[in-house]
Parts: sequence; C-alpha cells; structure tokens
Amino acid sequence: MNRCRKPVRFAYLLLIIAVPFVTLNTYPVMASSKVTVAAYDNAVRSDVEVNVLVDGQNYITPYSFTFDNGVHNFSFPDKDTYGHPFAHCYIWYSNGAYQYVKTKDLSISLTPLNQSDFTLKAYYHLDPYSDKHPALIYVDVPTKSIGINESFSINIGVRNVKNLFAWEVVAYYPKDIMMGLSIDDAAYLNRIYGAPWIFLVDGYGINGYCTLPFQVFGGNFTPYNDYNSTHGWVHVASTIINSVGVYPGVNGTGILVSITFKKQNNGRISFTVAQKAQGWNWYTFLLDASLEETPSCVGPVGDLTGPQGGVPDGKVDIRDVSLEARNFGVNEENPNWDPWLDLTGVVYLEHDCMIDMRDIALVASRFGQTIT
Repeated sequence: MNRCRKPVRFAYLLLIIAVPFVTLNTYPVMASSKVTVAAYDNAVRSDVEVNVLVDGQNYITPYSFTFDNGVHNFSFPDKDTYGHPFAHCYIWYSNGAYQYVKTKDLSISLTPLNQSDFTLKAYYHLDPYSDKHPALIYVDVPTKSIGINESFSINIGVRNVKNLFAWEVVAYYPKDIMMGLSIDDAAYLNRIYGAPWIFLVDGYGINGYCTLPFQVFGGNFTPYNDYNSTHGWVHVASTIINSVGVYPGVNGTGILVSITFKKQNNGRISFTVAQKAQGWNWYTFLLDASLEETPSCVGPVGDLTGPQGGVPDGKVDIRDVSLEARNFGVNEENPNWDPWLDLTGVVYLEHDCMIDMRDIALVASRFGQTIT
C-alpha cells in the first residue's frame, strides 16, 4: 500500500481502544512514533479515499498524524467511495502484529510507554470473493435437535458469487414431518446498490415491485406447493429490475431466502435442493447480468472443498475441517490469504478478514451434514 507518512516527534506511547457510549472494552497495545490512517475496500481490492473525522476535523485518507499525548477520537463514514458499507478497523503494527476493532467510532488514548509504527486501517464491503473457487449455494439447517411442534428455519444463501443479477431455488421436503409456515425474502439483490427487485413464489405469482423485504405465508405451502403425495416443494426466484441498465449485479455472500417450518412428526428433517446435474426438470441456479448461468455448487454452509481441491462436494467432512484448520491465523494481509475460508466473525456469517477459531468451529459444527 502507498502510504504518505509525516515524521512524528513523540517516542513512547500507549494505545487503548474503547467503544464510546457503551461499557468500555479496552485493548492495551503498543503505540507508535508514526501513525497513519488509511482506508481499504476489499471488494475492489484497493485503497480508497474516505473523509475520516479525527478530533472533529475532516481529513482524507491516507493521512499521517503527529499527536500529543491524550485521548483522540476517530470516526469513519458509513460508506466508502464506491458506496460499500463500513466493515471494521484493524490497527497494523510495523512488527506485523494487528488489533481487530469492530466499531467505526473509537477513542485512542496515547500515553508514554513504547515505540512501534502503526496504521489505523478502515475496511469496507466485508464480503470477500475468490476466483479460485466456484459460487456456493449454501443450505444452512439447524445444528440442534428439533422437537415435535417446534419451529425452525432453513436459510438458502450464496457465497463467493460475482455479478449476481437473478436466482432461482427449487427444493423438496417431507411434508409428513415438516409443515411449511412462511417464506421470507431476504432482499439480497437490493443489499449494496439499492436496486429495485421482484420476488416470486410458485403458485402465488409476482409478489410485488419490491422496495422492502416481505413474507409469504403458507400452511404446508398448499395447495400450490405440493410436489407429490409425500413431498412438498419450495420454488422461489428473484431478479433485479434494470430496464435502463443502472444497477450492476451483486458480489459477495448473503442469505437469499429463509423458509420456516414446524416439525409435526418424528423423523429426519430433510431439505433437498434440486440441481441441474441430477436431471431435475426444475432446478436451482444463478444468473449474471448477461443472463448467463453462473457456475455454482450446492452444499451445507461449511462445505469448502472435496476430492477436487477447492470445489465443494455437497457434504462437510474432515477435508473441510482440516482445510480451515491449516489456515488458522491467516489474515488478508498474508500472501496465503484465501477469502473463501473466511466464513464468519463476531456476528454469525459476517466475515472479519481473518481465519480464527470461529471459522474452524463453524465448519466443525457442521461435520457430517449433507444437502439431502
């Protein structure tokens, strides 16, 4: 990264990060004789300029500072130059260590202690993308045991998708065991650029010109959504409305649709996503802005690899757990960084640009899951 740094005269400092207006969580770290504030957009993989507020004054990143001892307040904007939302901050030290900071509004207290150059670096658009892996249509089912008459949700989402303009999901479930309660549109296609979209449910037609997510209620999604005497089906789709070519396709990771069921009898909860390779007449697929099908795989949320390295195989086994564990401690500044492995952070399925125990634990908790 090209950083413009001005010489700083003080030598010994202590840096403490605190989230204002809440119970203080302090992180004692070494301070610096060179302090640079920078911003980075990991969607476009480049430095960006943002108007950061430092002690109430407006500066454009990157910027280097000379600080007196005392408390200094930093605030980053909600969005960067490209309109991508704020994700988190890191404090990077000249010795290669780093400190993760989630909040965009923070206070830094500088007092004499030690010397180590650091950069306060703000990140935007937290959804990573890797050309080394296909798009994954993931199925996120509950990991805990579900009792009779208990409600639960199954989420269908995408990971590592690029230029997504439309999607269609077709899935089957045993209706003697699972009674459908509702289908919730997650408004994924609206998430970055604010594009208008439509959401469709088979048998119900177009459910409006959308500006807000909405919900479709079922019973057992009947009488429209019975596949046969034993299975019900879910058939939903969504597309951006783009008659004047304003809105591009969406990149990244997120939930497409959430389906809520009630377990009404003993038996195995099953949710089978129909795939083109299996010969289904109706199947699940993604379309890019050219209306071409995007190469994709279907698997559980922790499905990372299979016999073909880096390509999900529809189940979570020891290959997936081992791949995550082998990359433990790697972050996005590491030359071996693979954003495909960054599954989650403090918030479930919200990336934090590092591979830590949260990522390993998520994959391990899905060990043995398949998509049928």
